[in-house]
Amino acid sequence: MTDSGTTTPDFAAAQQRMRHVPEPVQPEAPLPAGESGAAYPVNEQHLEDFQVGGVERSLPPEEQLAQIVSYMENSYPVPDSPDADALDRYLAALPDRLTHAAMLMLGSGLDHTMPGVAYGMNVDVRELPELGACVFTPSTGANERWAVALNPGFGPRATEHHWRPMVAALAELSGTAIVEAPAGAIEAALGFIAEQPATTRAIIAEQHSAGDTDRATRIDAAPLFSPCPGYATAAIGDGSAESFGVIATPEEYRRIVRDLADQLRVAGS
Repeated sequence: MTDSGTTTPDFAAAQQRMRHVPEPVQPEAPLPAGESGAAYPVNEQHLEDFQVGGVERSLPPEEQLAQIVSYMENSYPVPDSPDADALDRYLAALPDRLTHAAMLMLGSGLDHTMPGVAYGMNVDVRELPELGACVFTPSTGANERWAVALNPGFGPRATEHHWRPMVAALAELSGTAIVEAPAGAIEAALGFIAEQPATTRAIIAEQHSAGDTDRATRIDAAPLFSPCPGYATAAIGDGSAESFGVIATPEEYRRIVRDLADQLRVAGS
């Protein structure tokens, strides 16, 4: 990702560290696609016959999620205390840990890159200090498509390493310049966009946090923050932190981001 402002230099380094794109390997005989509800061998970390790297079978998304949840709960339990700093650290490490968990549990021959690494590496970023915001511009350059992505309340570490990489991916996939801003700065962010040659304006947020403004098309980002129908995701811990993220395979995170990017493109058509 190109840095044209004062963005924390750790951003690109963290993205690169999480990259795992294996060399293409043509299997001798592809495994048949798994079906939801079928019986599958259990491969959970606490069992005696646990196998690092998974076992030879093709799992449906729900079963893949069960493997990742098992590993995360045993290896990286959610902080028990309501300490905001502890949760911030947990969420900041979540993308790296999900990539690691997927490599161990689902096998290293798959693509386990998170959305920011897979799609957002070439996005340009500049700070808007007066708004406490950043502008993510796709590699194709600024155009007439603009959006505001409302930060749901992540701490500084989680914002840098978990939330903003997904915003970068959305910007690149949708060809939309995105202002990432705190929820309290929505009016100021929309005012900034109004000063741009924008023909398309959107708000990316959980619906309840987007306010009552009708100045932009709303894109519901709830699947990034809490379990939603249609996606194989799980609440973090007991669900008390579910508004800030979900446990899912990197592949499922990429699918969610691609779907949101599609909605952004439709909003601008």
